Amino acid sequence: MHEILHGVLPGNPSAAARGRSSRRFAAMLVGSCFCMSAWANDFLISADTSQPFPHWKWAVQTDAGPSDSNPDLTLRVGLTYTFSFGTISAAHPFYINTVQGTGSANAYPTGISSGLDHNGATSAATVMTFKVPASAIGTLYYNCGNHVEMTGVINVIDSVFAANFEIPTP
Repeated sequence: MHEILHGVLPGNPSAAARGRSSRRFAAMLVGSCFCMSAWANDFLISADTSQPFPHWKWAVQTDAGPSDSNPDLTLRVGLTYTFSFGTISAAHPFYINTVQGTGSANAYPTGISSGLDHNGATSAATVMTFKVPASAIGTLYYNCGNHVEMTGVINVIDSVFAANFEIPTP
């Protein structure tokens, strides 16, 4: 279960009084860790088939950070995200879908209005960019076109919502 944090997170209460700036961010509490992908703009996606089937996952790395298996991603409306691919092939096509599952029947549309330039990547040479439109607010999914266990949630939030999160800097 995901809990969205609202408001100002604890910090140095006198920082604003001393004129110090605050950095704003949206945070989603997932278990006991903060998911900061709303401020990551680059994702490196690889098919992780190191375990026997049916334990295959997507290995997702954000902005040169550590890799995680099928993590929830949080994207902000109006920002552009880049999905690059490491280990990927026609056996594991990468889709952004409107429902969780395999295949391309529910693929998020590509084009100017959707902001997505490719969907169904099958090559490490492919770079998928997604300028998130307001119409995407809610939940999308990233899926392997062939394996149901290779899936994750994409939470799309608007920038006004994201701006309501603040951690004062000391």
